[in-house]
Amino acid sequence: MNASGALIAAADAALKTVPGLAGVHEAAPIQAAIPHVTIGAGMESDWGHKSGAGRELRLSIVLRDEGESPARPGQRGKPQGPLRETGTTQQRGTKVTFKPDPLIFEDHDFSFDILSQRLRELAFLNRGVQITILDERDQKSHEFLYEGGIKSFVEHLNRAKTPIHEDVIYVQGMRDGVEVEVAMQWNSGYNEAVSAFANNINTIEGGTHVIGFRAALTRTVNAYAVGNNLLKDKNESLQGEDVREGMCAVISVKVPEPQFEGQTKTK
Repeated sequence: MNASGALIAAADAALKTVPGLAGVHEAAPIQAAIPHVTIGAGMESDWGHKSGAGRELRLSIVLRDEGESPARPGQRGKPQGPLRETGTTQQRGTKVTFKPDPLIFEDHDFSFDILSQRLRELAFLNRGVQITILDERDQKSHEFLYEGGIKSFVEHLNRAKTPIHEDVIYVQGMRDGVEVEVAMQWNSGYNEAVSAFANNINTIEGGTHVIGFRAALTRTVNAYAVGNNLLKDKNESLQGEDVREGMCAVISVKVPEPQFEGQTKTK
């Protein structure tokens, strides 16, 4: 059975994350749409709201673990009581309800399209995880499930272009507890398009994972070219910009203790 989760835009302007049958940890990628969901903690969101501590009007967390169902409500950054038992259940997982504070956010309407785009990314980045979004305001919904993972992501990004080779190149590995996935495909265009993610967060400003990928790619292509006598002058080498021309790539790393720059974690 695939892991699953759902994101619901409720009619009362709240946003809810609901796990499926998979359990807390397997359904965790859905919570990346509302990171850092501890009571009173800083909160960032991928639909445009970026805030510090206590910027939610209402935040409640319900934990389910096959028998027990404790919950803890919060309001404007402060717990509204201790963790308490609310009943019994046969389900597992964590349900989070978040409602932005209208005293802080001028626009607190959630965009179905922006949320859908972000959840599609999460489904690509977490192969085999089914993510559903439901808008209770007008009953619009999407389901995302990509068994191909970031290979399917590259195919999606290249869908309006002309690939110069059919199969997406895919490599993965792990070293020192860091999991790395890279998928790439060249097209007939001239622009480089690299999408990089660290722990499911889109690092649009790059980082060491992007620098390392570009250096390794240039070194590998040059070594192959020299070893197969593809260069007219053995003293010459291909430049990185030439190697990456027309390349579409997705880099995904899972780091136990990542070091981000800035509040927005874009690098």
